[in-house]
Amino acid sequence: MRGVVERIDNDFDGEFFASLADRYGLEMDGPPGDVAHRIVPVMRPTATSSQ
Repeated sequence: MRGVVERIDNDFDGEFFASLADRYGLEMDGPPGDVAHRIVPVMRPTATSSQ
C-alpha cells in the first residue's frame, strides 16, 4: 500500500498500542516502556497492489 500521511497523532498513553496488542494476542502488564515517544501515523491510501 502506498499513501500520504494525513496527520500524526500522539499515543502518549499507549492506548493504540494496547488495542493492537489485544488484537494480535500479545499479553501486556502495563504500557510499553517507550510510551512517551509513541505516535500513530494516519495515512490516506493512494495506491494498492497485490501478488
